[in-house]
Amino acid sequence: MEWFRQKWVCILFLVLFPPVGMYLLWKYREDWKKNLKIWVTVISAIWCIALFGSGFGHAAPEEIKLLDSEIKIGIGEMADVEIELTPQNADFSKLVIWSSKEGVVVSSLEQGNKDLYCCKVQAKQEGDAQLMVYCDKVQSNTITIHVLDYDKLKKQAFAAEQAIAQIGEVTLQSGETIVIARQAYDALGEDAAALVGNYDDLLAAEQELQRLQDEAWRKAEEAQNKIDAIGEVGLESEDAITAAREYYNGLPEAVRPLVKNYQALEQAE
Repeated sequence: MEWFRQKWVCILFLVLFPPVGMYLLWKYREDWKKNLKIWVTVISAIWCIALFGSGFGHAAPEEIKLLDSEIKIGIGEMADVEIELTPQNADFSKLVIWSSKEGVVVSSLEQGNKDLYCCKVQAKQEGDAQLMVYCDKVQSNTITIHVLDYDKLKKQAFAAEQAIAQIGEVTLQSGETIVIARQAYDALGEDAAALVGNYDDLLAAEQELQRLQDEAWRKAEEAQNKIDAIGEVGLESEDAITAAREYYNGLPEAVRPLVKNYQALEQAE
């Protein structure tokens, strides 16, 4: 008897390659009853779909796109990078991750619901890494993973917060303290600066100082105008001199040095 007519060959193909097994079943297994053949055929068809169905209709992707351009995560944190495949039913299992620094991120591919795929990224140490996904000759866009040491950044931000807290109530004498706080903040990198919790206080202090300075210059200019109004000193200048003196004496101590013609008032007196 030819080998392909034997029963064990038919059973073997029904398990390993159902289409051939079903052909051998109906072609050569005349010793099996028809009802048994029907049941075996139904079971083999279901097994065939389970065995090969996922591979059929799932071609290699024609385009791979990472939906993020860059990601910032702290050491020990995880993030998801969404992946878009064209066509949507492309074979996801063939995708491969490439990372420029394996010591920076640990990546894995996962499939969510029907249309969602994602690349799991876990930070291991501080630094930047480029991430890309590819399948054969099809490559995705490259994104940057920024891994941040938040403990270090928080310490840097805290120093700036302390400098801002030193400002206190804003007066005309607060200029130097505000400048120091501004320099401390501006010396931070973008990521540390984002962690400064009282940055709005610095902005408010700068605005208040500017308001006070504008008001001081206005008052100093008014004092200068009153002194200029004295003109050439004579017997009739007493009222103008008195008005200039009273206005000047009413100025805050911090404003008086701004009056440039104060000596003219003294000379007039």
